[in-house]
Amino acid sequence: MKNILAILLSLIVGSSFGQPSNKKVFNPVETVVINHRITVRYLLFNGVISSLDSNTFKYDNNILFVINTDLKYMTIFKNGILYPDIFNYTEFSNTKNKSPNEIMDSSVIVFKANSSWTSLFSSDSLRISDFREINFSKEIPSTKTFEFLLWRNHLLNPTEYTIKLKNDSVKAETDFNTFLKGARLIYISKGSILI
Repeated sequence: MKNILAILLSLIVGSSFGQPSNKKVFNPVETVVINHRITVRYLLFNGVISSLDSNTFKYDNNILFVINTDLKYMTIFKNGILYPDIFNYTEFSNTKNKSPNEIMDSSVIVFKANSSWTSLFSSDSLRISDFREINFSKEIPSTKTFEFLLWRNHLLNPTEYTIKLKNDSVKAETDFNTFLKGARLIYISKGSILI
């Protein structure tokens, strides 16, 4: 009886992990060389974004819940600046002793799906909480920094993240909604898991 249960369990687990997906693959980042520097660009979400309610967003087939967050920040999620696919990508690079032209020609900087243990958990039904702006006195008006907690399914504790948004058309202090109209994600940093 134990052997039969073990075989059934292995079939169920084996059939749900490691199977190729028919899902369209969207890479949320691109790398370019500008003035002999490698620059990473985070792309806006290019699929269908639906607002299910004031704090729940659907990106194609992935759902993101934004809780314990001021409503003024919801535009970041509505406009596809920050979305679930971004959290499943990691940079893999081998750029030592290479010129920018060699780097771009050989495609040594690649952003691909994260292969760590967190990639076992889908980007569907992620929860973001406590999203807030961090005010730095020396930060230029075209850049704003935020921090938040990301909660993944099947994990008890959240991971802290810091992001920066930039709007190149903003030259002086402006209201927050105007800033967000042309804002792009330029930096994301994963912190530690909070215990």
